[in-house]
Amino acid sequence: MADIEVKTTAKKNTDTLIEWEAPEYNHSVKSNEWYWIMAAIAAIFIVIGVWMQNFLFIIIIFLSVFSMALFSARKPNLIHFALTARGLKIDKRIFPYEDLESFWMHYNPPHQKEIGIISKKLFMPRIVVPTGDTDPNKIREQLVKFVTEEPHTESIAESLSRFVGF
Repeated sequence: MADIEVKTTAKKNTDTLIEWEAPEYNHSVKSNEWYWIMAAIAAIFIVIGVWMQNFLFIIIIFLSVFSMALFSARKPNLIHFALTARGLKIDKRIFPYEDLESFWMHYNPPHQKEIGIISKKLFMPRIVVPTGDTDPNKIREQLVKFVTEEPHTESIAESLSRFVGF
């Protein structure tokens, strides 16, 4: 019997259909006026909290405004996204297609270039994936093979955050 030589090679990642990189969110530089308006709104709520003698409310307002100010100054990280044969990959985490209910492309450049995905998971009902500079039609071509395309409307929280500048 002849000896058969078996070669082992590292498996190349061939299941990637399309990949791209994009900032984790659209960052807009906030003006000094934006910070002053936020401080004025916080002051109004703090006065209301003092009037109602609700000191827990005052602490929550203070912490909220402080965290918003920190987050607004933070630059977004560059995230790697990919559609693979198994699911949507965000950095190292994979969301299997079986766990995704539907998607909709929200494309209104330059303000909104993202995919809204409704998940079947209870604690992660909506995933927003920025498309960056990648052609959204190419992403859609691949995604529609695995997930139902269905119009989504923005939630109140998303509309409010866009209005405020986040």
